[in-house]
Amino acid sequence: MNKQLTCACLWLMIFCLIPAGSQAVFYQPGETVYVRSEISGDIENPNKKNTILWMISSQKNHDGSITLSYVMDGQTQPICQVRIAGSASGIQWEAGPKGPDLMLGDEILIAVGFPAPCDVLPLARLMADKTPLSYEIRRTAGSRTRVDEVQVDIQAIGLEEAVKNKWVSRDFTSDAPLWLVRALNKKTNAVLVQQVWSESGIWWLYEETLNRRSWQVR
Repeated sequence: MNKQLTCACLWLMIFCLIPAGSQAVFYQPGETVYVRSEISGDIENPNKKNTILWMISSQKNHDGSITLSYVMDGQTQPICQVRIAGSASGIQWEAGPKGPDLMLGDEILIAVGFPAPCDVLPLARLMADKTPLSYEIRRTAGSRTRVDEVQVDIQAIGLEEAVKNKWVSRDFTSDAPLWLVRALNKKTNAVLVQQVWSESGIWWLYEETLNRRSWQVR
């Protein structure tokens, strides 16, 4: 067997050993994603829930990055836009109100209290080695700077657990493994945001924050 054929066979063997889910491109849908969100009420009416249907679309830019647009049902203009670098490292808040509760880093975006489900977590790295990741995120409000320590982890979950917690519907089926991805405040251990993913998916099935629960409409 010549050297070229040997190299080709080796590359083919390596490719076949890569799990199919690791080839997914997360947060980069080719078609519009529809998401239904339930947002908790205000202080005066805490039991009230507002339901919003979101249309999430992506546009590929000339530099290889992706711009995600979040449009509320019945509207034409996005409430926010998020730009993700083509290398999957680097996130920019393109449009929308940028309040002091926006936690933004190179690989992570957590919009605390924001109505649109625009949080982005480092899925590619987590899926690759399943090791928790830690981040220090600086937020500036006026002359004050706050540093948030965030840990993001991933754990396998079963379909039964996902149905029991109402993360997916009872008629949901999937041959691919399911994963629960969480971003936690390291000081308080409070969950800032959690998402349920299918390993072969390009968008999460479910997302939950302190004031919002969201489901991908299938």
